[in-house]
This record gives sequence, C-alpha cells and structure tokens, in this order.
Amino acid sequence: MKKLFALAAFLFAPVLAQAATTGALFSGSILSTCILVAGTPGIITANADYTGMSSHNGGGLASSVTATTTGNSFDITTEAPSAFTLAPAGANTGTTFSSSYALSGATTAAEADGATPRGLNIGLTTVTVHMAAAKSADVFPASLTYTATVIVRCE
Repeated sequence: MKKLFALAAFLFAPVLAQAATTGALFSGSILSTCILVAGTPGIITANADYTGMSSHNGGGLASSVTATTTGNSFDITTEAPSAFTLAPAGANTGTTFSSSYALSGATTAAEADGATPRGLNIGLTTVTVHMAAAKSADVFPASLTYTATVIVRCE
C-alpha cells in the first residue's frame, strides 16, 4: 500500500513550469515624402493709388504653409494665380499676379520669387507666402470679395 501511495503522489505531484522567453521582432520603413499643410490665410491690401494689391502693403498679411520632409530630395516653389477666384467684374482685366516665399525652420532662406526652387532639408519648414496683383491700367474696383490662391509645390 505504501508503494501505491508513493506512486500516486509521484504521478499527481505538481509539475514546475519552465520559464520561456522569445523576442518580438518589429520592422518598418519611412518613405521619402513631403507633406504640405496650409496654415494661416493671407490678406492682400491695396496700395495708395489702388493699382496694386499685395500682402506686403500696410494691413496685409503673408499666408503660411508647413512643409514636413523625410528626405533631402525636395524643392519648394510657389505659383502665382492667373486670376482672382472671387472678385468684382473687371478686377482680372489687365491684372498680373506674382508670388514670393521665405523659409524658416529646418530650412532657412530669405524671400525669393515664387518660381525660384529651393531645396528643403529634412524636418519641418514654415513657408511664408506672399502674393501681389497689379493693374496695367485703371484701378481695382471697391469690393470686399477679393480672393486668390497661390499654389505651393513640394517636388
């Protein structure tokens, strides 16, 4: 009987668990990209003789765009509008548009003509965008509805 109890005790004895470890592998990648996010909208105001409107004039305000890049292969440019998207009749007649921009943050550069490409460094860069419109003859008509869009490109 003692042998039977010893055998039963052995068979039903708690089994000690063995500790085990392993590694959980992670991998990933970041593609070279440029992300543009529109920030503060700009304001264009008239010059003294009402033949020009610009974000550089008194009361004017530059627009801002944030560029986030993960690679060094991107250039930034701006493209002036070809017309106002919202304006009174006659506002686009004889009007030429221009844009310029400056950079601060990961890339710093003084204001330049919008068509001049500038290389961007990796990171976050603020693009300060200016716009101007000029009449070849006549003046801009009075209105609260002057709207235009400068295109910012990261290529």
